[in-house]
Amino acid sequence: MVAIFAAARGLVVKRTRADWLIVAAASLIILLATTLLSAGMIYAGAVSQSGLQRTLTDAAVPAANLEVSGRIDAKQLDQMDGRLRDEVAAAFGSTGAGVLREAESDSFGLPNQVRGAGITDLAVLASFQQIAEHARTVQGSWPVAADGPVQVAVSRSAASQRGLSVGDEVALQSRRDPTFRIVVRVVGIFEPNDPNEAYWWDSPLLRDGLTESAAYRTYGPFVADERTFLSRVAHPDAQVRWHIFPRFAALQIDEIDALQSTVTGLNQRLRDSVSPQLSVETSLDDILAHAERSLLVARTGVLILTVQLAVLAGYALLLTAGLLIEQRRVETALLRSRGASTAQVASLALMEGVLLAVPAVLIGPWLAAASLGVLNAAGPLAAISLKLEPQVTLPAYLLAAIAGLACIVALVVPAFSAARSFVSTRQSSGRQEARGIAQRVGLDLALLVVAAIGFWQLRHYGGTITASVQGQLGLDPFLVAAPALGLLAGAVLALRLIPLLAQ
Repeated sequence: MVAIFAAARGLVVKRTRADWLIVAAASLIILLATTLLSAGMIYAGAVSQSGLQRTLTDAAVPAANLEVSGRIDAKQLDQMDGRLRDEVAAAFGSTGAGVLREAESDSFGLPNQVRGAGITDLAVLASFQQIAEHARTVQGSWPVAADGPVQVAVSRSAASQRGLSVGDEVALQSRRDPTFRIVVRVVGIFEPNDPNEAYWWDSPLLRDGLTESAAYRTYGPFVADERTFLSRVAHPDAQVRWHIFPRFAALQIDEIDALQSTVTGLNQRLRDSVSPQLSVETSLDDILAHAERSLLVARTGVLILTVQLAVLAGYALLLTAGLLIEQRRVETALLRSRGASTAQVASLALMEGVLLAVPAVLIGPWLAAASLGVLNAAGPLAAISLKLEPQVTLPAYLLAAIAGLACIVALVVPAFSAARSFVSTRQSSGRQEARGIAQRVGLDLALLVVAAIGFWQLRHYGGTITASVQGQLGLDPFLVAAPALGLLAGAVLALRLIPLLAQ
């Protein structure tokens, strides 16, 4: 055995330039194969994750988030608020969610109405949690709890529409209870830091300070301190809204189904555990369902291309392995003449394949991730400002390892088959090679038939995504492999026709 490997080392020293070129080509093809397969997995994950984030970010705030609302007695609000937040924390435990509460009064009639105008001027009072973090006062200050008139802050647009300034007092008459009247004092005028921020929930009243209908003009909101609002304005209850903002930045693709189920069941869950008066409004479940279908289509396209590239890489590697074995046919025969067995010759090819494949498996995923990063600067994704964050994941390494193993097999099997005696090598050089086993048993024709069936099925369904018996959409592996089978069938057909055309 030692003598055989010593002889092998002696042969390696005498390698020709053609030998090294073929080895370099094999090494490059193995690196490309591992990079392509891992790139397909990394790209599919990165583009799906970025597409999901873009879908949720571009959706309207009320649609992509949740609003829980109901008429709540002010005395029960704190207790209900605690239970609701506990339920939200439990429901959105995987991603987390922020909760902000606001309360809004019934409408109040403003003084100095113009009789006969046909339009009634109204005002609404409200309280907002953390409003000082999302808006700034341009005049005066934020309201606080105090005796006397209820202190309020008014948006700049509402103040401009109504002609209000700091220090003005306005008497308001409840339209729900004729005996309920309050006086408010404007202590501040504010404007949002960003009117388009999710905090403002796309409210036209907050944005414009005025909403109009055929019979009413409503100004506001007149923002009061929360404790003052609950004790002096809520009479005896108010319309309370909790805005729930799931933290989508932490949402992963495999968590879509769980989040969709959470959103769908949240309404009944809150009714059972908090209050039957509550209702949930959102379109997040529909957005997630649509996003999941879109991501499935995107991943399918990437998978089809990856499989075809893998077939091409495998074919190129087989050709290179054939050249390598042919170049070393005499050397292999010499090893056999010195007593090397077929297994020993194949073990040399195995060692060579491992030396070529292991570095490619280690480097390929990282090279793929670095290459995909270029798409952030150039290409169609950059044109639509869709930024990828390629990450080397365990599945990417597994695919690279599978590609590396396939490459090793592609190098070892031909070497094993070519490990024949020197005499048989010389004899085979003088006669035409017999047909391969695939041709003898008709596997090539079977491949053509399977490819034809695959293309017929692909044309029939119009795509690789089909519905199961349960009505769920999913990938059909046979349809995904159909284009790759077509490539293989084309190669087999070419191998059949080329000898016939050469005659």
